[in-house]
Amino acid sequence: MLRRSVSAFLFASLALDNTRPAVADEFYRVVFDAVDSVRIGGSCDQCIDLVLTLRGLVSGQSAPSALAFGFGMNKNMIDHCRQMATLDMVKPGKFRFVIASDPEFDGAGDCELIRIDS
Repeated sequence: MLRRSVSAFLFASLALDNTRPAVADEFYRVVFDAVDSVRIGGSCDQCIDLVLTLRGLVSGQSAPSALAFGFGMNKNMIDHCRQMATLDMVKPGKFRFVIASDPEFDGAGDCELIRIDS
């Protein structure tokens, strides 16, 4: 009986713990109207965490800016995002590039290339 009560209490307390939002809500998401440069590097000299630094025109801004997005050790994610950002550079005005990374979870994030119909 005690085991059943403890189990029920533990389950109820976990079910009611809504303090942490969903992972998608925590993403640092940026929309670029144009990408001017793409750089991949580590976050520090001795670290193995990968950082994708993009310079370009962020949607809604009038001047270009450089922003860094961390993907932990997720090389596949950073490679895919780099390819999409590079395609945006090759075809200026044809695409909008969206990138997101989650500072809480190494390697979590996404990127998207959206064609702009003219």
